[in-house]
Amino acid sequence: MYKRLLLLLTAFAAFISVTKAQIVLTAEIEGAQEVPSVTTPALGTAVIAIDPAMKTVNYSITYARLTGNFTASHFHLGAAGSNGGVIYNLTPSYSGNTASGEWTNVPDSIIAKFLKGLVYINIHSSSFPSGEIRGQVQYQPGVHFSASLTGAQEVPSNGSSAKGTAVFMLNPTGDTLHYAVTIAGLTGTYSASHIHNAPAGENGGVVHPVTFTDSTAEGFWPGITVTQLAALLKGDMYLNIHSSAFPGGEIRGQIIQRGQIMLAGDMSGLSEVPANNSVAHGTAYARINPGKDTVWYQATFAKLEGTYTASHFHLAKAGTNGGVVRAVTPGTGNTISGAWTGFADTLLAHMIKGNVYLNVHSSLYTGGEIRGQMVVPDVLMLYGALDNTQETGTVVSSARGTAVVMLDFENGADAEYQITIAGLTSSLTGAHFHNAPAGQNGGVIHAITFTDSTVQGDWPGLSDAHLTELLSGRVYANIHTSNYPSGEIRGQIYLPAPPMVVIPVELASFSAAATGTDVILSWSTASETNNMGFEIERSSDGISYGVIGFVHGKGTSTSLNSYNFTDKNFPANSRYRLKQIDFNGEFSYSNVISVSGVNPDLFSLSQNYPNPFNPSTTINYSVPFASPVKLSVYNTAGELVKELVNEVKDAGVYTATFNSGALASGVYIYRLSAGGFSVTRKMQLMK
Repeated sequence: MYKRLLLLLTAFAAFISVTKAQIVLTAEIEGAQEVPSVTTPALGTAVIAIDPAMKTVNYSITYARLTGNFTASHFHLGAAGSNGGVIYNLTPSYSGNTASGEWTNVPDSIIAKFLKGLVYINIHSSSFPSGEIRGQVQYQPGVHFSASLTGAQEVPSNGSSAKGTAVFMLNPTGDTLHYAVTIAGLTGTYSASHIHNAPAGENGGVVHPVTFTDSTAEGFWPGITVTQLAALLKGDMYLNIHSSAFPGGEIRGQIIQRGQIMLAGDMSGLSEVPANNSVAHGTAYARINPGKDTVWYQATFAKLEGTYTASHFHLAKAGTNGGVVRAVTPGTGNTISGAWTGFADTLLAHMIKGNVYLNVHSSLYTGGEIRGQMVVPDVLMLYGALDNTQETGTVVSSARGTAVVMLDFENGADAEYQITIAGLTSSLTGAHFHNAPAGQNGGVIHAITFTDSTVQGDWPGLSDAHLTELLSGRVYANIHTSNYPSGEIRGQIYLPAPPMVVIPVELASFSAAATGTDVILSWSTASETNNMGFEIERSSDGISYGVIGFVHGKGTSTSLNSYNFTDKNFPANSRYRLKQIDFNGEFSYSNVISVSGVNPDLFSLSQNYPNPFNPSTTINYSVPFASPVKLSVYNTAGELVKELVNEVKDAGVYTATFNSGALASGVYIYRLSAGGFSVTRKMQLMK
């Protein structure tokens, strides 16, 4: 199902570095897709990203060589081979041959149409008023990378004003890299380009040549070795463009992987070498963090024929046996979960290539009773961890479950799922996918039929509504038993949550306090890397933001740094956000905080968001008058886990961020104590 990488967009590197999109779609725009088809040398490409909330569509589109003058461009609703009406006007977004922007508050039904391949981009010209080139928007699987090329990244740096952008995609087996590059403004004549092996700030040898035609290069790098893939995943590869003016390189860009990488494993005796006929089965998933130094994993197994003896991750391809690379131990309900750190970079590459498997040993099958190869899927993967704490009623059970859901958009939207459960207190009476967010109950939208402890099922033809609810985290799997007819264990189904880029500044806090007609914005950073500073932006409607000031950053720092900015005579009901800008021009946004213009009348503590969460969550609280404030997190045993706030706060509304770090999954309690006021709330960490 792997689709080839499409052409590069001129603005893609900037686009991808600031979006937190979880789903990437692409379009190849050409005359052959018009209905009727058009013969034209014009071509275009597009990258579209849908944000985690499933409400915003970010887009970048570039076209070239139209035979007539550009007149308009739109998103249209229609399947390939048919024409449809306009659903969004892209024309105002164009600057030259490139459009870049975002479509906000997109209806759920339209989001579903994007994912199902029922939206196309049409570019109209004076020669072809109905459309000269068109491209169907389609989901793009794979592991994505990008690079922004500048003279400042050369070693030594130079004063070239040339720019370049590149996108890369690794195929699911991790042995071929597809790439596309666009460059502009070289001061000398182009002479060569290559992918080199070295981290930022260092020069390294050539590992692969890149051939340009005019200002664009498209191609493939096949046969990537484990060592090369490890360097690529860790950000130790760069693209270098050489010219007559700068033979050693005029512009260069570090190749950075974007987004979280997911793996899945189907555990059975048939996967063992040699295969066995055990009735046992298991389901596993793993998530590699953006820093490439942690793998979060979970697996549930059931029905072992022998007594459990051990479980490990092993290094070997499917069909062969290999040595142990990490021992893992199941906890409650035959479920293995944890965070794996301290592994070699080459082992990370082996994971991406599908060369690591999870093996469960028993007294009857000492070499392994069930095994599952951990592989990067070529479809969109979601996951869920089932336990009793997610039920809305009181449930006393140590049962657990692991779920993996795969979405295939080749022909609309079809789902395949696998769920393993273990340790139920009584007989299974039913199982379903329900429609509701975490902490709420909802109606059944699809029945799950277990014949044993593991189910593999299909959910074909998802409706637009069900698809967007699933991707928005508002669908859960519920397991009903005779002891707990409403549900004994439950698990929300999620997309991986971390953003597509590791932000160079770790924001520790961001708050606002209204004092008379002024608002004092305060924030602190736990660490900074190449931080030029912060633009302060304000909005009255939460949609359009304007810059009201700038505060210089500390560059690179590992110590805590505090900042503040005063907004004089602010409008009522203002919203604020920080735009953190790196020295190379890349930027990212903070969360948005609101100020009503009136100090709060009461102490309050809001429910954290998101909840459940991983790895971090936001907690808002209000203080009606200057008071000593403590905001602390505890485990269910009453032990202090982390103190988020312990200082005097002026009257105002504040935001704190809790990062779970290496904490285990489970329920945690957070408590606000201030001015004689005390309140506690619960939150759930799901890794």
